[in-house]
Amino acid sequence: MKPDASDIPKDIKRLRISPSTLRGLLSYFEIPPTFVRALSGDGLAFLPYQSRLLSVRAHPVLDVWYILPVRAEVECTEGIKSHGLSRAGSNQMDPSQYLHLNDVGKDVRPSRIALYLQHDTESHRTSAICVDFQDGRWWDLAEEPFLRARETLQRRAHSTSHGGTFFIHLLLFTSVCRWWRTALSCINQQIIAYVSRLYLPRELTVVLTCRTGKETPTADVLSFRL
Repeated sequence: MKPDASDIPKDIKRLRISPSTLRGLLSYFEIPPTFVRALSGDGLAFLPYQSRLLSVRAHPVLDVWYILPVRAEVECTEGIKSHGLSRAGSNQMDPSQYLHLNDVGKDVRPSRIALYLQHDTESHRTSAICVDFQDGRWWDLAEEPFLRARETLQRRAHSTSHGGTFFIHLLLFTSVCRWWRTALSCINQQIIAYVSRLYLPRELTVVLTCRTGKETPTADVLSFRL
C-alpha cells in the first residue's frame, strides 16, 4: 500500500480482495487449502513448499506453491526513543520483528512473498498468483516484482519464440537474494561498528624492552592515541 493513498482501508494489512472473489479464484484454480493457510502464516515453518500433478478442467497441470522469506534493508524512519517504546522492536532476537541497526541508520524489515503457480503441460500456459506482504511504506520494494514481471511479459509479447514458462521463479529469487545480500551487508557494518566501539582501546601502550648484556633490562613505554 503506497503512503498517502486516498483509498487506504482501515486495516491495511488485510488482503484487498472480496470474499466472493477469493472463493471464486480458489475454486477455479483448485488451489490447495495449505496455500491459503500459509497466507495467514499458519504452517509457514514446517510446510514452505508443495507441488502436485493433477487434472484441472480435464487438463493435466503441474501446480507449485511456496513461501519466500524476505529481509529488506530500509532507511530508519524513527528516532532512538521511538525504537525504545516500540513493542515490535523490543525483542531484536525475534525474527518476525524488524531489526534496528543504530550505527548504520537502517532497519532490516522481515516479510514474505507467497507464490502459487499452475502450468498446463499440454498447452504450456502458465497462471501465477503472487501475494507480496512487504510494507507499503517502502513501495519501491513492494512493487519491484510486479514491475519486473510486467516488463518481462511485455517483451515476450513482441517475441515469436516460446520462451521459458517459469521466469517468475527466477524473477522472484533474484530480487529476494539481492534484498537479503543488502540486509546482511548492513548487519555486517553494524557488527563492525559495535566491535570497534566496544573492544578497540583509545590508547595503545607499547612496552619496548632492551637488554644490555647481563644487566637488568630497561623498559621504554610508548603510547599511541587512536
